[in-house]
Amino acid sequence: MKVNKDFSQKNIFTTKQVAERLGIKRSDDISIMIKNGKFPNAFKVDKKWGIPLKDIQAYEALFKKIKDCLDIKQTAKRLGYKEGRIPSLIERSIFPNAFKYNGKWWIPEDDIRVIEEERLNTLNVRQVYNKLNLSSTNYVRHLINKNEFPNAYKDFSGNWCIPHKDVQRFEKKLNDKTINTKEAAKLLNYESKEAINNLIHNNVFPNAYKLRGQWKIPLSDINKYMEVQNNSLTTKQAMDRLGYKHPFSVIQLIEKSILPNAFKY
Repeated sequence: MKVNKDFSQKNIFTTKQVAERLGIKRSDDISIMIKNGKFPNAFKVDKKWGIPLKDIQAYEALFKKIKDCLDIKQTAKRLGYKEGRIPSLIERSIFPNAFKYNGKWWIPEDDIRVIEEERLNTLNVRQVYNKLNLSSTNYVRHLINKNEFPNAYKDFSGNWCIPHKDVQRFEKKLNDKTINTKEAAKLLNYESKEAINNLIHNNVFPNAYKLRGQWKIPLSDINKYMEVQNNSLTTKQAMDRLGYKHPFSVIQLIEKSILPNAFKY
């Protein structure tokens, strides 16, 4: 009894008391845990183990932390990875809060959920290819390089992740009414589609895009271009109307803000 009294006065617990506190059936299991280093400051008095409260609290905190973690095997299964891939991800800090305890890696579920949420909010190249029925996965990469998916980024494996909002925006573009360069030339009374190509390259049709090697121009871009043509004059047309001999005279008026609403298009 003297031992128990001394222990309680100094915030020291017996193996039986620790077992009860931790919900462990046998106090002998606590002795095994001591030998395995779970309570590093435990000591013996009269052949009885005494475990300091700080050791018990440290173990409880760690046990609580581990409850919200998965080991390597569980993490691999949850993410659909091969088990051998997880240690390399830990090494690269993909799971920044992973920690080792008792020779075993533990990965917090919060770290795992980051990858899962990324998967929910993005599509990979093959998924975009299938969703939009495009010609090839290489064409998807071409669209990424052309900034058609402006928020696309590479994940930790070097694979492209394309946000759903980017895919939806491009899908809408595909569904919008468009015409090709030949049709645009005819509609705008140009002699050839090469003139339309020049307008595209000068960003006159900002939403034009290539699909399977052919330019697609939204009618909204065409309508805006026609509206500009119908409601404004070029510098040469303004020169003729104002009776000047050179377009530079009109440019000087623009620079002096005498034509305050002039704009480049």
